[in-house]
Amino acid sequence: NFDSHLPETYNNRGIIKYELGKFSEAISDYTSAIDLKANYIDALNNRGNTYAVTKQFQNAIIDLKAALKLNDKSAAGHNNLGSVYLSQKNYAEAINEYTQAIKINPNFADAYYNRAVAYYGQGNLSNALLDVSKASTLNPNDPATKILKSFYVLKIINGYLLIIVF
Repeated sequence: NFDSHLPETYNNRGIIKYELGKFSEAISDYTSAIDLKANYIDALNNRGNTYAVTKQFQNAIIDLKAALKLNDKSAAGHNNLGSVYLSQKNYAEAINEYTQAIKINPNFADAYYNRAVAYYGQGNLSNALLDVSKASTLNPNDPATKILKSFYVLKIINGYLLIIVF
């Protein structure tokens, strides 16, 4: 049963459409949910993330910031916004958002991993290494973290002067 009066109905259908790769339909459903409930954080985050996947970065930033304005204690929200900035190579803003996520949840391995990528983008290899080490400690079986650690080992072999202790 589809109840067109409940914003959750549209949000849930949007999630399904997103998973099916029907991004424009997902955005439409999230928009309907937000039209029914303007401060619907989940729908704002979902639409923001969908905008990001479709490279509509400005729309993504607007939605993710709106969601954070409603709940600035969302580590996932800061991580998501950081990832949009990272996609735009806006490393300083990305690092700021990932740092906020980590302050809220110090055990958020993905935020450490993502911040490491942003630090690397800035050329700050020492901070990138610290964050990838922390991400690896928090989530030792994550394949992405293992790959990034290997990358730093390769960089050392190619002439970077870093000391790695794993």
